[in-house]
Amino acid sequence: VAIGPRTRVGARTIIAAHVSIGADVSIGEDCVLHAQVSLRESVSLGHRVVLQDVGHYPALYAGSEILKPFGAYNA
Repeated sequence: VAIGPRTRVGARTIIAAHVSIGADVSIGEDCVLHAQVSLRESVSLGHRVVLQDVGHYPALYAGSEILKPFGAYNA
């Protein structure tokens, strides 16, 4: 795990192995960042966000619904 400076991580958030988080990132409470996920600089995540690597594109879950990654809508 690599976490950049000035990054804030909320209570009960789980960060798995091989996660990379840039500088000035804000992560809400009760989030889960699965292995191989990367967050670039100045990203802000709300509460209860789940990020996981599903191959070529990362996936973003909102409750039980998977949201398509940016660019997938243009396919």
